[in-house]
Amino acid sequence: MDHEQAKGNVILILADRDMTAGSGEWRLITARARTMWEDLGIATIIYCLDRSPNDHGTFSEIIDGVCINYFRCRHFWQVPIVLARMGFRARDLLVTVRPRIVVFSGILSYPLRSVLHPLVDFSIVDIHGVLEEWLEYPPDDILPLWLIGPVYRIAKVLEGYIVRRCSLSLVVSEPLMNYVRSEYGQERVVSVPCGVFGPRISMDNYRALRGEWRRRLNLGDNLAVVYSGGLSRWQMIEKACDLFRLIRQVRRDSRLILITTDSRRSRRIAEDAGVNIDEVLCITLSPAEAVDALAACDVGVLLRKTNTTNMMAFPNKFAEYIRSGLAIVTSPGLLQPAGIVEHNNIGILLDPEHLDSQQARGLVRDHLMSLVKERERDMKSFYTRCWRALDSNINMRQAIGALHDAMQRYST
Repeated sequence: MDHEQAKGNVILILADRDMTAGSGEWRLITARARTMWEDLGIATIIYCLDRSPNDHGTFSEIIDGVCINYFRCRHFWQVPIVLARMGFRARDLLVTVRPRIVVFSGILSYPLRSVLHPLVDFSIVDIHGVLEEWLEYPPDDILPLWLIGPVYRIAKVLEGYIVRRCSLSLVVSEPLMNYVRSEYGQERVVSVPCGVFGPRISMDNYRALRGEWRRRLNLGDNLAVVYSGGLSRWQMIEKACDLFRLIRQVRRDSRLILITTDSRRSRRIAEDAGVNIDEVLCITLSPAEAVDALAACDVGVLLRKTNTTNMMAFPNKFAEYIRSGLAIVTSPGLLQPAGIVEHNNIGILLDPEHLDSQQARGLVRDHLMSLVKERERDMKSFYTRCWRALDSNINMRQAIGALHDAMQRYST
C-alpha cells in the first residue's frame, strides 16, 4: 500500500498488542482492516510492539489495504522508549498522510492519545477485554503479586479517562459493550465481534478441503475432536483433554487433535491428563493452515471458567469453529458465544469445573452425540446452520458497516 495514494482515507492503529505470530489479536485487527479496505476503500496503517522473544524476524503477511509496522521491544523496561518512538512516528504520519481516524489499542498505547490529541480529528479506543483479567489471571511473570492490585487500579482510572475522551469506543462483544457503558458512563460504544474474513466456502470446496486435511492428518473415519489455540491458563487445554476422555467413552473411534504453538508441550499436557498417546495428534500450523485444518474435524472445544474476563470475551476461535461447520462444546461463562450455540443448536454448554458430573456426562452422551450423528447424516444441513449462525451474529461486513455508520454519525 502506497501511503501517498492512501492519503486522507486512512485509519492509524497504535497498539501495544503482540501481533507478531498470527495471534488472535493479529487475526482480529487484520480481519477488521481487510473488511474496511474491501468494502469501504479505507486503508489501515498499524504501529504495534514486537514482543516476540526470537531474533529471526517477525510474522508478516502482505495484505491489500493494510500496512503493519513493528517496533521491536524485547524487554519490559524498553516499553517507554519504544512507545516514545512509536509516538514520534505517529506524529510524523499525522502531519504527512493525515489519517482520518486514530485507534488506540491496548492500555500502554493510551498515553499517546494526550500527546497526539492536537493532530487527531477522530479517536477510537479499542478494548479487547477487561482489566479484571489482571486480578483473575495475575501476570506474575511481569509484576510481583503485591504490585498487581495497585497497577490494576491505576489502569482502571487511565482506561476510564481515555474512554470518556475518545470519540468512540470499540469492543469485541455485547457484554463488553454493556460493561463499558456502565463502568465508564460512555454510550458511544460499538461492538465488532471476533469474526472471520472472507466469503462463505461452498459445500463442494468444503468437502474437498475436509478430504484433503483428513488425509494429511491420517484421520480415516475417526471422529475428530479438536482444540485449536494457545496454552495460556485461561484457555484450559487440560480441560479439553478431560472432555475428550468423556467423548471417548461414548465414541471409541474418537481422536484428539491439538493445534497449538508448542506441540511438545501440548503432548505433555495430554499425557498428564490421561489421554492415550495413540489417541492424540499434536501439531503446529501456520494461522492459515490451522483454519483450513479445522475442516477435517467434527467437534470443536472452547472451554472457559466463569469469571469477568471470560464473560466479556469473544474468542477468535469460536468464529473459526462455526465457519468450519463443527459441533461446538463451549462454556456458559462465555456469554455471547454460549448464547449463539444454544439459540442455533450447534453444540452444548459445559462448565469445565464440573466435567465429572452426571449432568456433563449426560450432555455429552445424549445431546452432543445426537448433534454428531445429525452432522454425519446430513453434513450440508448442519454446515448451512452454522453459516446462518455466523451471518446472524458474527458478520464482519455488517459489523464494520455499523462501525462506519457510527464514525460518520459521531464525527458530525
